[in-house]
Amino acid sequence: MHKKISFILLFLLNALFVNAQAVKTVPVNGAPENIIIIIASGTGLNQLQASTLKKGSPLILSKFPVLGFSQPWPANGKMPNDSTMSIAIGTNRSENPAKDKIRTFFDLAREEKMTTAFITTEMVTGRAAKNYVFDHPDKKDGEALALDYLNSDLNIIIGGGSKYFDKRYDGRNLFKEFKTKGYNTELKLSGLNRPTSGKTVAILEKEGIFRASARKDYLTKSALFAMQSLMGSGGSFIMIDDSKIEEADSLNNTAFLMEEMLDLDKMINSLTEQSGGQTLILVIGNFECGGLELKSTNISPKSDPDIIWHSKKATTAMAPVFAKGPGADQFSGFYAQEDIYKKVAALLKSRR
Repeated sequence: MHKKISFILLFLLNALFVNAQAVKTVPVNGAPENIIIIIASGTGLNQLQASTLKKGSPLILSKFPVLGFSQPWPANGKMPNDSTMSIAIGTNRSENPAKDKIRTFFDLAREEKMTTAFITTEMVTGRAAKNYVFDHPDKKDGEALALDYLNSDLNIIIGGGSKYFDKRYDGRNLFKEFKTKGYNTELKLSGLNRPTSGKTVAILEKEGIFRASARKDYLTKSALFAMQSLMGSGGSFIMIDDSKIEEADSLNNTAFLMEEMLDLDKMINSLTEQSGGQTLILVIGNFECGGLELKSTNISPKSDPDIIWHSKKATTAMAPVFAKGPGADQFSGFYAQEDIYKKVAALLKSRR
């Protein structure tokens, strides 16, 4: 009997996914002036529930009106990882012929004359930059990637990896070169206390950004700085990549995970309060990592939940997508991760 029920459930889920593949975007009514995309790497539904228990009250994401689910494994059937998922979401490379120029979200935003910002909790030359900012999935030279930013024309760049900017083998100091191009350069988080009308590159650590307990309010300050600096510019596109949740998952470290999830919640709450009605906020849990299971034992509010970890890698659990603001209805339902790229691209074009 149990096998029969399981088979029926699998059949229904498969039907949902098959139908979802045929569903593209619907006409956009009231395109967003600004788009903020937050990649909560490694976040599945159980990570969200665990942090809700730790917080002792609902996360801000529970107030987002639209919830969708993306299929977190590629068409070739291989196990997902941070690289394949960021390529799918950031470029939809698998459906682009090799002869066509691959365009990232930032390429599309520039074509629409939007101001742009990229914020990451890793080095700005890391995996996120390779697949979301540039189309360099196989590029391994950190110094070469740092050079790419000089010609990227991004308005705001915030993250770690200063060793590739000022301690280079070629002797160049990219901070000085950014200044000659009109950028403000910041090496401390305090430099982001006030918004600016100028361009900014803030590389705050030699390597990646520290975990939440050691980095103070890095995510919230960086996000608000970018949003407030670009506000009223005729349209802005901001991407925030939070890779620390996945890092905590891969270490099976519950305390670390709770820090990161609640820090993410704080940032999203601040953005929601100050973004206004013309901004789409899109929060993407690109895949679940760690195989997190919540045990059914007594629960004490605001204490670390009782967790069993089943893996240290990405799993094929469905990944949640939350949306709020103009165009949010595009992200409801079930769809392939490549469709996130298509939906965002359609929203960018609809601003014309």
